[in-house]
Amino acid sequence: LSPLPPGEGKFSDEDYLEVRKPGMNRILVVDDETNNLKAIKRLLRRDYILEFAQNGDEALKLIPDFNPDLILLDIMMPGIDGYEVCRRLKSDSKTSGIMVLLVSAKSALEDRLRGYEVGTDDYIIKPYEPEELRAKVRILLRLKNAQDELRTVNRDLEKLVAVKTRELVKQERQAIVGQMVQGIVHNLRGPLTVVHVRAEIACETARKLLEISKDDELVKSQNSPPLAGLQRRLAGARGDEGEGEHNHLKSLPYSPSPQPSPVKGEGVFGLFPKSSKDDPDNFQKLAENVIHNLDSLLEAVDRTDLLIDSLLAKGRQEAAGEKQRLNLNDIIAQEIKFLDADMDLKHGVKKYLDLDPSIPDLYGTYSDFSQVTYNLIKNASEAMKNLQKKELRISTRHDDENIYIIFQDTGSGISSEDLERIFDPFFTTKPGKEPDNAGEPTGTGLGLYTCSQLMKYYGGEISAQSKLGAGTTFTITIPQKRPLLHD
Repeated sequence: LSPLPPGEGKFSDEDYLEVRKPGMNRILVVDDETNNLKAIKRLLRRDYILEFAQNGDEALKLIPDFNPDLILLDIMMPGIDGYEVCRRLKSDSKTSGIMVLLVSAKSALEDRLRGYEVGTDDYIIKPYEPEELRAKVRILLRLKNAQDELRTVNRDLEKLVAVKTRELVKQERQAIVGQMVQGIVHNLRGPLTVVHVRAEIACETARKLLEISKDDELVKSQNSPPLAGLQRRLAGARGDEGEGEHNHLKSLPYSPSPQPSPVKGEGVFGLFPKSSKDDPDNFQKLAENVIHNLDSLLEAVDRTDLLIDSLLAKGRQEAAGEKQRLNLNDIIAQEIKFLDADMDLKHGVKKYLDLDPSIPDLYGTYSDFSQVTYNLIKNASEAMKNLQKKELRISTRHDDENIYIIFQDTGSGISSEDLERIFDPFFTTKPGKEPDNAGEPTGTGLGLYTCSQLMKYYGGEISAQSKLGAGTTFTITIPQKRPLLHD
């Protein structure tokens, strides 16, 4: 409490007794009369945290540190009067939210109107009834608390709108880029087909060469250009010069000038290092190596083709944006395939799928469920980053009422304090996207919040159980027969 002038009227020990509890509102009482301060203290000390000042200057100095919710302000005081104190408070954005109750013996209408002109929130005339003062205090503090909550909500909404706006812009850009990528991916099919066909031709040709190399007469052929001899032998192996299943072998190139000149007496082995003629088996080894590499190339082309299928299928589904019959097992498998582009997730995380084939289909938007599945798998992968044990189990099951999707990881876990807030907007345990955090998982605090909101649309919910050092389990529960919240 602020010290009062020594002498008669100073507060006794009895007057200073207060009950302070967390969350109690704070009231600053300003009056130059000590008896008035003592009377108000006795009325309010058990319900509020109180501070006292005996003039306007003292009150203005106390406000920044005490940060009151309400000021009971006398008008007639030495120095700065109550009107001027109120005007200054209400004209400053830092203090304009503080409630002000003018307390004065001035009862004339013009005095009260002047108080309202300078911004007071209410006015009470001395002498007042104690219960009237308590009632006005309760009402003003109720308004103050509501205003504070509204400001907090508005701040969060502004942040949410700003983030959502950025996301919409980002999504729009991604949609444009996505359309371009779709076109690029689609156009990759042509070149990949050529690579695949040519690799098959080369592989078949290498096999024929391997067969021919076993014929001693080819090795003994000294005078004809090697590739020309091979072409003749390949044509003979086909039984004709231009028709048949392996017609492509006819196009094997031969031009005497650019080809390496064979060493006299070495036949076809003149195309290879000198050791080849000393070791006839070396040609076969080289041919087998070529076949092995071509097989690897064909396998890589096949994997790329599957990735293109996955990208195109995912793009078509998500671009639709309309409600359709969905199989959750198919969506999970599709997202796993799509996320295999992440090498750490593909090779570093052991994935176990236990998908119940009997779960019923749902009617909804594909992108809603693919986004939730993607986020939960990605979160699980990031939670296991830098850990030795990386296991992710995804299972589906159902009963008569609900469908369940369970994601269980062996990550670092979530504390009980954080677990209560993980679905709140803007709450995240990950660092923001800063240059110093390059290579580390980052977050905005909207991933799980968005997932929970998407599932609420279907009457569903996401729950989480976790233990530090053991991992986390997220369970999506979706009612089978509950209608969508809106069309």
